[in-house]
Amino acid sequence: MSEITRLPQFLLMYGHFLLGIGALIWLAWAELRPAGGRLAISLGLSWGAPILFLAFSLGLLLAGDPATNLLGRIPGATENTVATVLAQRAGNPWTFLLLGLMVAVVAALLWQRLMVKESDSPEVSPSTTFALLLAEIGLLLVFAPEFVYLLDNFGPNMRMNTVFKFYYQGWLLMGLAGVYGMAASIAQRRASALLGGVAFLLILAGLAYPMAGIPSKAGLFRNDRPTLDAIDYIAQWNPDEYAAIQWVRANTPADALILEAKGASYRSDYNRISTATGRATLMGWEGHEAQWRGDAFGDMAQGRDAALDAIFRQAPAQAFQDALTTWGIDYVYIGPIERTVYNLPPGGEVRFDQLMDLVFEQGNVRIYRRRG
Repeated sequence: MSEITRLPQFLLMYGHFLLGIGALIWLAWAELRPAGGRLAISLGLSWGAPILFLAFSLGLLLAGDPATNLLGRIPGATENTVATVLAQRAGNPWTFLLLGLMVAVVAALLWQRLMVKESDSPEVSPSTTFALLLAEIGLLLVFAPEFVYLLDNFGPNMRMNTVFKFYYQGWLLMGLAGVYGMAASIAQRRASALLGGVAFLLILAGLAYPMAGIPSKAGLFRNDRPTLDAIDYIAQWNPDEYAAIQWVRANTPADALILEAKGASYRSDYNRISTATGRATLMGWEGHEAQWRGDAFGDMAQGRDAALDAIFRQAPAQAFQDALTTWGIDYVYIGPIERTVYNLPPGGEVRFDQLMDLVFEQGNVRIYRRRG
């Protein structure tokens, strides 16, 4: 409840779609105008419900019970905290007001259409009704994070993941609805064509990015072997690892657990076997696993680091075998990352040769299978 989106930021992301949805609203209004009572009720809900929720949350904060605090665990139930939240909301209400208004108007239009029989209003377009439904869902997806978000590991007052996930879906739905409104208004030569035309020009201007960005990201298409294979770069830069990936795909069961070095977030050179084959490993991206699993992560991850150390860092033979058995590890993969992270020198796999079966070897990559 303590974070908001400033209107310029929001319009930068969604302004072109909002213009298209404005054209859609204009078209729908011309077909069937909503009753005043329905519009008032919709406005009351879209603006009033979040305000009541904020008031309720502030009341819980003042009550001083941390278990019932809905304001992102803001420390200290003080009047100063309440004043800060209210000042923030009052100082930047424009995104909330704009989205609330559009949610209410679209809801009233849908409500009116659903209450009227098709035979009584033959001019009502089912396509426009469906586009309104897409617009309403999309608007609600970007409206909700203005006052509700999922508390995660990024901190008590950060709604990054909620915005990240909801805005993507809102982008798709609002885009579909907005483009329909833009195209239909221009095709029908209605007054709303002005909104549709401006939306079209903004979208056209935005296409400058993919036109310039795609060649840049693709290295100006200088690659002599273009492909859609996402791991082809491994074949080019580390053919030994690529061969190991192909061997795992062809020779291990889908439920095999293959031990490799613990993952590192946003590092494509880590966890290559599990990523490219779908085989399970003992520990992936630790930070993301903690985000997804929440408070349960500590218990679920307990002992996994110790098992990695026991196997890769020259633990006694019995500890090595116990780790394999306890965690059900079927294979151990040793590649460049494992050698770097665990200081395994070339030719330092003597213990693996003694306790496991070597089933793959190419260059500096080896795969061992648990005996039995």
